[in-house]
Amino acid sequence: MDHSPRRRHHDWRRRLIEIFSQNSPKIFEQSQQRSISGMKPLRILRSACCAFVFAFCTLASNAQVKECTEAEQREIISTHSRDWKALYVVFKRLAHCDDGAMAESFSDDVVRMLSKDWKHIEDLDTLNASDRNFRRFVLNHIDSTTNPDDLKMVISNSRARCPATARPLCRSIEIQAKSALKEQAEFSK
Repeated sequence: MDHSPRRRHHDWRRRLIEIFSQNSPKIFEQSQQRSISGMKPLRILRSACCAFVFAFCTLASNAQVKECTEAEQREIISTHSRDWKALYVVFKRLAHCDDGAMAESFSDDVVRMLSKDWKHIEDLDTLNASDRNFRRFVLNHIDSTTNPDDLKMVISNSRARCPATARPLCRSIEIQAKSALKEQAEFSK
């Protein structure tokens, strides 16, 4: 058996190609398009590490996606949040269900509270300051699936009734509500 450095290099390269071909046909095809023979071992190792890190991150992100059960869907559709704290609790438990009819239910709750229960906007501002994901969730649910009269009331509230401490939030809410109304107008044409 030849243990020369060149022989070990070729054995290592052959093993790397086997790993690529078994684990990722696309990576294997790409590696075949470029000649590995001209690559230095360190460059091959670095490329392999990058490919494995990418694959691991992709698998990890896919593994974190949680299925929304039928019971959770029924809970969202049948429950309407009374205030921002209640919506936050639902968000923390069931944000993974934010799709389809459940998303429309979330949107109805958000726009309803912004149009008819503006006096608690400071509660929303406090929750948004502590959790950026909740802020994004709330703003994303000021959308065109909701009542246009409620959206107009949201714009009015954000302009006329905004406390000084919540001005940036009010501005973001106003922008989202205007965008939702504009989208509704485009659909109705």
